[in-house]
Amino acid sequence: MGQLADLSGGQPMPDQYVFGFSEEQIQTLRSVMNEDAVAQLNYVHRSVGLFFPLLFGFFSLLTLGQWVRTRSRRWLAWAAPMLFVVVDLWSNQAIDALFVSDLDGAAVQLASVLTILRWDLLIISALTIVVVGLRRFIRTFRQKYAEATQR
Repeated sequence: MGQLADLSGGQPMPDQYVFGFSEEQIQTLRSVMNEDAVAQLNYVHRSVGLFFPLLFGFFSLLTLGQWVRTRSRRWLAWAAPMLFVVVDLWSNQAIDALFVSDLDGAAVQLASVLTILRWDLLIISALTIVVVGLRRFIRTFRQKYAEATQR
């Protein structure tokens, strides 16, 4: 997204607003972006914006599937990464739609809410992986330590 700053007069892209964006911010962005800049944003969403959530989701499912023992806890751990993938892809589409037709307040609000939700789910997913990984490490360390001290 940093490369797009040159095409947008230094304005951040909607994807970068962790706490959402307003109709005025989108209108300002639309006024400084030309057709090439909009095409570049669409390309980013169709390439990296597609591959990152899919790979992150796949990695999360595999990792948590290996680390979480019980089925119910595994599904609970998988909820945030799976929702992240869906919301991220939907958010990309909603943002792209803001640049192809007349600006609609409801469309801006939807894209903003999806962007906030995308960031929240990404953070929750990453924290889930870190917490589950640390708990697994601590449990394994304690087992190995107990085995070593019994010898």
